[in-house]
Amino acid sequence: MHYRICNKYTVTEADPQEFATYYVIYGHGNKNIWFPTKVENAIEVFSKIKKHYFISYDGTRVGGFIKKKNWFGFVFLIPPFNKEISVVKGIVELIKETAKSSTITVSGIYPASYHNYQRLGFQRTETERIMIKPTSQYYIKWSNDLIIEAPNESNRDQLTKLYYEVYKNSPVKCIADQQLNFYDDLLKEHVKIVEPKYSTVLRDKNTNDIIACCLVFIWQNLPYIADLVVKEDYQQKGLGSMMIKKALNNAYGKYLAIRLAVKAGNRAEGLYYKLGFTSGIESSEFVLNI
Repeated sequence: MHYRICNKYTVTEADPQEFATYYVIYGHGNKNIWFPTKVENAIEVFSKIKKHYFISYDGTRVGGFIKKKNWFGFVFLIPPFNKEISVVKGIVELIKETAKSSTITVSGIYPASYHNYQRLGFQRTETERIMIKPTSQYYIKWSNDLIIEAPNESNRDQLTKLYYEVYKNSPVKCIADQQLNFYDDLLKEHVKIVEPKYSTVLRDKNTNDIIACCLVFIWQNLPYIADLVVKEDYQQKGLGSMMIKKALNNAYGKYLAIRLAVKAGNRAEGLYYKLGFTSGIESSEFVLNI
């Protein structure tokens, strides 16, 4: 399927495998946002996403992107082409044709491109960076007041309440604004793909309440800490550190490293640095009112 977006620009639907190859090389291959990523891993990810597009200028392929309704991302340009502003303008016009809301969101924008999106009227809403650490062995001494279990369908409702109670006080506005049903939907998906061996749910033996959790998936052939949540009254007691150490311990010998994503302003970022995680380049989400 072909679209003409403006002037000499055309957009064509892309094969996921070919798109993945181009994106790994031109999109983030030289930015190290996710740390070393094989083309094969990217193909696995992009094969689950629809609506991949290549952009051509005067008949020559110059970039690509992915879009869904009022969202787009994974934008890349192929050197020496560098007309980012005109490309983004074209993508915006394409999305406007079928827009279902009054805003357009773009994700995965790197610092070098911030000014271009801001010139077009986009506002930055959140920033995150990927962190990584080699797996290793730690000594962990759990309190006798804790019950240690794995995340599953039977404790999902309690996990949902924990997420909502903790995140509604987040200093990151986009997190604090989420409602209970958002976390209900999130946990429904998470418990399906979580790796129990590396994940932890902590329950207070005295109250039987779930007070903390660390959910870990396997993403692009490495463990990925998707969530680290600790109830406010139990913070600053080392629970987050111990749950991460458990994941590092259990992954040691099978996986070389563990990754996670942290949003700017998240208090947990300091903990990750103390444990030896190092960060890659940041990326941000922007929103445009249309």
